Amino acid sequence: MQGILERISDYFTRQIALYRQMLAEQDQMLALLNAGELEDAEKLASGHARESAALELEFNILLREWKSSTRSEAATASVRSQASEAATLAARLEEFVGIAAGNARERREAIKREWEAIRRGQNVLDRYRMMERSEPDHVDRNA
Repeated sequence: MQGILERISDYFTRQIALYRQMLAEQDQMLALLNAGELEDAEKLASGHARESAALELEFNILLREWKSSTRSEAATASVRSQASEAATLAARLEEFVGIAAGNARERREAIKREWEAIRRGQNVLDRYRMMERSEPDHVDRNA
């Protein structure tokens, strides 16, 4: 029983450290996104995703062992405390991701509106530009 308690406690310690690192890198991530450095932002996010995925796999194994073992209430109190801290940090990360995703959607929509305005302007210019008689699609309106 002590083995699983130590291993799951170690797991939560590492998970909490990862979440704290991710929270500490929020400003860096936002700066990259706002600067249009999408490739660098993707590298940072991908690194976090790989670490999270590895921890998730480990947790699934530990959870099965945790559920199959018997333990005292006192032994689980510290693990519950760590799990609660991890859940709190995860909720803060979710908030950040929601805000970042919202900012990205707003930015995408703003770029889309700009692009549409440019296209409308180009269409107007195309309609009123003076065509050279040598252009193949020139229609002489005076003829």
